[in-house]
Amino acid sequence: MKFLKKLFATPVRAIITCFCMLAVICIVGIVAAVSVITNSIERQAGLEASRSTQTVVAEQNTAANQSQPEQSTITSQTQGTDQSAADQAQTAAQSSTTNQAQSSTQSGTANQAQPSTQSAAANQAQSGSQTAGIGLEAAKEIALADAGLTAADVTFTKERYEREDFVYVYEIDFYTSTQEYDYEINADTGEIYSRSVESFQTGAQVNTGSGTNANHSYIGVDAAKSAALSHAGVSADSATFSKAKLDNDDGRMEYEIEFYAGGMEYDYTIDAFDGTILEYDSERWD
Repeated sequence: MKFLKKLFATPVRAIITCFCMLAVICIVGIVAAVSVITNSIERQAGLEASRSTQTVVAEQNTAANQSQPEQSTITSQTQGTDQSAADQAQTAAQSSTTNQAQSSTQSGTANQAQPSTQSAAANQAQSGSQTAGIGLEAAKEIALADAGLTAADVTFTKERYEREDFVYVYEIDFYTSTQEYDYEINADTGEIYSRSVESFQTGAQVNTGSGTNANHSYIGVDAAKSAALSHAGVSADSATFSKAKLDNDDGRMEYEIEFYAGGMEYDYTIDAFDGTILEYDSERWD
Protein backbone atom coordinates (compact mmCIF):
# COMPACT_ATOMS: atom_id res chain seq x y z
CA MET A 1 0.00 0.00 0.00
CA LYS A 2 2.82 2.38 0.92
CA PHE A 3 4.44 1.57 -2.41
CA LEU A 4 1.25 2.44 -4.30
CA LYS A 5 0.84 5.62 -2.28
CA LYS A 6 4.37 6.63 -3.23
CA LEU A 7 3.56 5.94 -6.94
CA PHE A 8 0.47 8.13 -6.79
CA ALA A 9 1.81 10.64 -4.23
CA THR A 10 2.02 13.40 -6.79
CA PRO A 11 0.16 13.95 -10.06
CA VAL A 12 3.29 13.46 -12.10
CA ARG A 13 4.00 10.10 -10.51
CA ALA A 14 0.39 9.06 -11.01
CA ILE A 15 0.58 9.83 -14.73
CA ILE A 16 3.85 7.99 -15.15
CA THR A 17 2.48 5.03 -13.23
CA CYS A 18 -0.63 4.84 -15.43
CA PHE A 19 1.43 4.94 -18.61
CA CYS A 20 3.68 2.18 -17.32
CA MET A 21 0.74 0.01 -16.43
CA LEU A 22 -0.85 0.56 -19.83
CA ALA A 23 2.42 -0.33 -21.52
CA VAL A 24 2.70 -3.57 -19.54
CA ILE A 25 -0.90 -4.47 -20.35
CA CYS A 26 -0.32 -3.81 -24.10
CA ILE A 27 2.84 -5.89 -24.12
CA VAL A 28 1.06 -8.80 -22.41
CA GLY A 29 -1.83 -8.53 -24.84
CA ILE A 30 0.46 -8.47 -27.86
CA VAL A 31 2.38 -11.51 -26.62
CA ALA A 32 -0.88 -13.39 -26.06
CA ALA A 33 -2.19 -12.48 -29.52
CA VAL A 34 1.05 -13.52 -31.18
CA SER A 35 0.91 -16.83 -29.34
CA VAL A 36 -2.69 -17.46 -30.45
CA ILE A 37 -1.92 -16.59 -34.09
CA THR A 38 1.16 -18.79 -34.12
CA ASN A 39 -0.81 -21.75 -32.78
CA SER A 40 -3.56 -21.20 -35.39
CA ILE A 41 -1.04 -21.10 -38.24
CA GLU A 42 0.63 -24.28 -37.03
CA ARG A 43 -2.74 -26.06 -36.83
CA GLN A 44 -3.72 -24.90 -40.33
CA ALA A 45 -0.40 -26.08 -41.74
CA GLY A 46 -0.86 -29.44 -40.08
CA LEU A 47 -4.36 -29.82 -41.50
CA GLU A 48 -3.21 -28.89 -45.02
CA ALA A 49 -0.34 -31.35 -44.85
CA SER A 50 -2.74 -34.07 -43.76
CA ARG A 51 -5.17 -33.27 -46.55
CA SER A 52 -2.38 -33.24 -49.12
CA THR A 53 -1.21 -36.65 -47.96
CA GLN A 54 -4.76 -38.04 -48.14
CA THR A 55 -5.24 -36.57 -51.64
CA VAL A 56 -2.02 -38.13 -52.91
CA VAL A 57 -3.03 -41.51 -51.55
CA ALA A 58 -6.52 -41.22 -53.06
CA GLU A 59 -5.10 -40.30 -56.47
CA GLN A 60 -2.72 -43.23 -56.38
CA ASN A 61 -5.59 -45.59 -55.51
CA THR A 62 -7.75 -44.14 -58.29
CA ALA A 63 -4.95 -44.49 -60.84
CA ALA A 64 -4.43 -48.09 -59.81
CA ASN A 65 -8.16 -48.83 -60.10
CA GLN A 66 -8.41 -47.20 -63.54
CA SER A 67 -5.42 -49.03 -64.97
CA GLN A 68 -7.09 -52.39 -64.36
CA PRO A 69 -10.34 -51.69 -66.32
CA GLU A 70 -8.32 -50.16 -69.17
CA GLN A 71 -6.25 -53.30 -69.47
CA SER A 72 -9.44 -55.36 -69.35
CA THR A 73 -11.04 -53.14 -71.97
CA ILE A 74 -8.02 -53.38 -74.25
CA THR A 75 -8.08 -57.13 -73.95
CA SER A 76 -11.82 -57.22 -74.61
CA GLN A 77 -11.50 -54.89 -77.61
CA THR A 78 -8.71 -57.00 -79.04
CA GLN A 79 -10.81 -60.11 -78.73
CA GLY A 80 -13.85 -58.30 -80.17
CA THR A 81 -11.78 -57.03 -83.13
CA ASP A 82 -10.52 -60.50 -83.91
CA GLN A 83 -14.07 -61.90 -83.71
CA SER A 84 -15.46 -59.02 -85.84
CA ALA A 85 -12.80 -59.59 -88.50
CA ALA A 86 -13.70 -63.27 -88.61
CA ASP A 87 -17.41 -62.45 -88.84
CA GLN A 88 -16.82 -59.92 -91.63
CA ALA A 89 -14.79 -62.40 -93.62
CA GLN A 90 -17.52 -65.01 -93.27
CA THR A 91 -20.24 -62.49 -94.17
CA ALA A 92 -18.30 -61.31 -97.23
CA ALA A 93 -17.87 -64.87 -98.43
CA GLN A 94 -21.59 -65.60 -97.98
CA SER A 95 -22.58 -62.30 -99.66
CA SER A 96 -20.32 -62.97 -102.64
CA THR A 97 -21.78 -66.43 -103.10
CA THR A 98 -25.34 -65.11 -102.78
CA ASN A 99 -24.73 -62.24 -105.23
CA GLN A 100 -23.23 -64.56 -107.79
CA ALA A 101 -26.18 -66.90 -107.50
CA GLN A 102 -28.71 -64.05 -107.72
CA SER A 103 -26.89 -62.44 -110.64
CA SER A 104 -26.85 -65.70 -112.53
CA THR A 105 -30.53 -66.29 -111.80
CA GLN A 106 -31.59 -62.73 -112.72
CA SER A 107 -29.53 -62.76 -115.89
CA GLY A 108 -31.08 -65.99 -117.02
CA THR A 109 -34.57 -64.78 -116.16
CA ALA A 110 -34.05 -61.42 -117.87
CA ASN A 111 -32.67 -63.07 -121.01
CA GLN A 112 -35.66 -65.38 -121.16
CA ALA A 113 -38.22 -62.66 -120.40
CA GLN A 114 -36.80 -59.97 -122.71
CA PRO A 115 -37.73 -61.51 -126.07
CA SER A 116 -41.25 -62.36 -124.94
CA THR A 117 -41.71 -58.89 -123.35
CA GLN A 118 -40.48 -57.09 -126.45
CA SER A 119 -42.65 -59.24 -128.64
CA ALA A 120 -45.70 -58.58 -126.48
CA ALA A 121 -45.02 -54.82 -126.41
CA ALA A 122 -44.61 -54.73 -130.18
CA ASN A 123 -47.84 -56.65 -130.68
CA GLN A 124 -49.68 -54.32 -128.28
CA ALA A 125 -48.33 -51.20 -129.98
CA GLN A 126 -49.25 -52.49 -133.42
CA SER A 127 -52.68 -53.56 -132.26
CA GLY A 128 -53.25 -50.28 -130.39
CA SER A 129 -52.35 -48.14 -133.40
CA GLN A 130 -54.94 -49.95 -135.50
CA THR A 131 -57.81 -50.64 -133.10
CA ALA A 132 -57.43 -48.06 -130.28
CA GLY A 133 -60.75 -46.74 -129.02
CA ILE A 134 -63.51 -46.56 -131.60
CA GLY A 135 -61.12 -47.43 -134.43
CA LEU A 136 -59.90 -45.51 -137.45
CA GLU A 137 -62.72 -46.46 -139.82
CA ALA A 138 -65.36 -45.34 -137.32
CA ALA A 139 -63.55 -42.01 -136.87
CA LYS A 140 -63.53 -41.46 -140.63
CA GLU A 141 -67.26 -42.20 -140.86
CA ILE A 142 -67.97 -39.67 -138.07
CA ALA A 143 -65.99 -36.96 -139.87
CA LEU A 144 -67.68 -37.65 -143.21
CA ALA A 145 -71.14 -37.64 -141.64
CA ASP A 146 -70.45 -34.29 -139.96
CA ALA A 147 -69.29 -32.80 -143.29
CA GLY A 148 -72.29 -34.29 -145.13
CA LEU A 149 -70.05 -36.23 -147.52
CA THR A 150 -69.28 -39.83 -148.47
CA ALA A 151 -65.95 -41.58 -148.95
CA ALA A 152 -66.44 -41.38 -152.74
CA ASP A 153 -66.67 -37.58 -152.57
CA VAL A 154 -63.34 -36.97 -150.82
CA THR A 155 -59.63 -37.68 -150.93
CA PHE A 156 -58.02 -38.46 -147.56
CA THR A 157 -54.65 -36.86 -146.85
CA LYS A 158 -54.16 -37.76 -143.16
CA GLU A 159 -55.35 -40.63 -140.97
CA ARG A 160 -53.39 -40.60 -137.72
CA TYR A 161 -53.85 -41.68 -134.08
CA GLU A 162 -52.07 -39.43 -131.55
CA ARG A 163 -52.27 -37.66 -128.21
CA GLU A 164 -53.63 -34.10 -128.18
CA ASP A 165 -53.81 -32.11 -124.89
CA PHE A 166 -53.83 -35.30 -122.76
CA VAL A 167 -56.58 -36.81 -124.94
CA TYR A 168 -56.05 -39.50 -127.58
CA VAL A 169 -57.62 -38.46 -130.88
CA TYR A 170 -57.79 -39.45 -134.53
CA GLU A 171 -56.64 -36.75 -136.94
CA ILE A 172 -58.64 -37.06 -140.17
CA ASP A 173 -57.83 -34.70 -143.07
CA PHE A 174 -59.51 -34.84 -146.50
CA TYR A 175 -60.58 -32.52 -149.30
CA THR A 176 -63.07 -32.16 -152.12
CA SER A 177 -62.85 -30.08 -155.24
CA THR A 178 -63.88 -26.95 -153.35
CA GLN A 179 -63.06 -27.41 -149.66
CA GLU A 180 -60.46 -28.86 -147.28
CA TYR A 181 -61.54 -30.51 -144.00
CA ASP A 182 -59.46 -31.13 -140.86
CA TYR A 183 -61.00 -33.15 -138.00
CA GLU A 184 -59.83 -34.28 -134.56
CA ILE A 185 -62.06 -36.99 -133.10
CA ASN A 186 -61.88 -38.38 -129.56
CA ALA A 187 -60.50 -41.91 -129.90
CA ASP A 188 -62.53 -43.27 -126.99
CA THR A 189 -65.93 -41.59 -127.34
CA GLY A 190 -66.10 -40.57 -131.00
CA GLU A 191 -66.83 -36.98 -130.04
CA ILE A 192 -65.59 -34.34 -132.49
CA TYR A 193 -62.80 -32.62 -130.60
CA SER A 194 -62.15 -29.98 -133.29
CA ARG A 195 -63.00 -29.29 -136.93
CA SER A 196 -61.72 -26.91 -139.58
CA VAL A 197 -63.12 -26.30 -143.07
CA GLU A 198 -61.44 -24.07 -145.63
CA SER A 199 -62.77 -23.23 -149.08
CA PHE A 200 -60.59 -23.48 -152.17
CA GLN A 201 -60.59 -20.39 -154.38
CA THR A 202 -58.19 -19.71 -157.23
CA GLY A 203 -56.71 -16.34 -158.00
CA ALA A 204 -58.97 -15.98 -161.04
CA GLN A 205 -62.03 -16.64 -158.88
CA VAL A 206 -60.94 -14.04 -156.35
CA ASN A 207 -60.41 -11.36 -158.97
CA THR A 208 -63.66 -12.24 -160.73
CA GLY A 209 -65.56 -12.13 -157.47
CA SER A 210 -64.06 -8.77 -156.55
CA GLY A 211 -64.93 -7.30 -159.91
CA THR A 212 -68.43 -8.72 -159.83
CA ASN A 213 -69.11 -7.36 -156.34
CA ALA A 214 -67.39 -4.04 -156.91
CA ASN A 215 -70.73 -2.25 -157.24
CA HIS A 216 -72.35 -4.06 -154.30
CA SER A 217 -72.25 -3.05 -150.63
CA TYR A 218 -71.02 -5.18 -147.73
CA ILE A 219 -73.55 -7.35 -145.91
CA GLY A 220 -72.49 -5.80 -142.58
CA VAL A 221 -70.92 -7.27 -139.46
CA ASP A 222 -74.27 -8.12 -137.86
CA ALA A 223 -75.30 -10.17 -140.89
CA ALA A 224 -71.92 -11.93 -140.83
CA LYS A 225 -72.37 -12.78 -137.15
CA SER A 226 -75.87 -14.10 -137.81
CA ALA A 227 -74.57 -16.30 -140.65
CA ALA A 228 -71.87 -17.76 -138.37
CA LEU A 229 -74.32 -18.40 -135.51
CA SER A 230 -76.82 -20.04 -137.88
CA HIS A 231 -74.17 -22.33 -139.32
CA ALA A 232 -72.90 -23.30 -135.83
CA GLY A 233 -76.43 -23.85 -134.53
CA VAL A 234 -75.84 -21.42 -131.65
CA SER A 235 -78.26 -18.74 -130.45
CA ALA A 236 -77.11 -15.13 -130.09
CA ASP A 237 -77.96 -15.13 -126.36
CA SER A 238 -75.62 -18.02 -125.56
CA ALA A 239 -72.66 -16.75 -127.62
CA THR A 240 -69.83 -14.46 -126.47
CA PHE A 241 -68.04 -12.77 -129.38
CA SER A 242 -64.30 -12.11 -129.17
CA LYS A 243 -63.78 -10.85 -132.73
CA ALA A 244 -66.02 -9.40 -135.45
CA LYS A 245 -64.22 -7.29 -138.04
CA LEU A 246 -63.90 -6.64 -141.77
CA ASP A 247 -60.57 -7.67 -143.31
CA ASN A 248 -58.84 -7.62 -146.70
CA ASP A 249 -57.21 -10.96 -147.45
CA ASP A 250 -55.18 -10.76 -150.69
CA GLY A 251 -57.79 -8.59 -152.37
CA ARG A 252 -60.79 -10.47 -151.00
CA MET A 253 -62.96 -8.62 -148.52
CA GLU A 254 -64.18 -10.87 -145.71
CA TYR A 255 -65.47 -10.80 -142.15
CA GLU A 256 -63.55 -12.57 -139.39
CA ILE A 257 -65.95 -13.76 -136.70
CA GLU A 258 -64.89 -15.50 -133.46
CA PHE A 259 -67.12 -16.43 -130.51
CA TYR A 260 -67.49 -18.87 -127.57
CA ALA A 261 -70.52 -20.96 -126.65
CA GLY A 262 -71.16 -24.18 -124.75
CA GLY A 263 -67.52 -24.92 -124.06
CA MET A 264 -66.60 -24.54 -127.73
CA GLU A 265 -64.60 -21.90 -129.59
CA TYR A 266 -65.81 -20.99 -133.11
CA ASP A 267 -63.80 -19.19 -135.79
CA TYR A 268 -65.48 -18.15 -139.10
CA THR A 269 -64.37 -16.39 -142.26
CA ILE A 270 -67.34 -15.02 -144.26
CA ASP A 271 -67.45 -13.33 -147.67
CA ALA A 272 -68.14 -9.65 -147.09
CA PHE A 273 -70.44 -9.27 -150.13
CA ASP A 274 -72.62 -12.38 -150.32
CA GLY A 275 -72.25 -13.91 -146.81
CA THR A 276 -70.73 -17.18 -148.07
CA ILE A 277 -68.85 -19.10 -145.34
CA LEU A 278 -65.33 -19.36 -146.71
CA GLU A 279 -63.72 -21.06 -143.72
CA TYR A 280 -64.74 -22.18 -140.24
CA ASP A 281 -63.12 -23.87 -137.27
CA SER A 282 -64.44 -25.09 -133.92
CA GLU A 283 -62.76 -26.76 -130.95
CA ARG A 284 -63.15 -27.25 -127.23
CA TRP A 285 -61.54 -24.63 -125.03
CA ASP A 286 -62.52 -25.74 -121.46
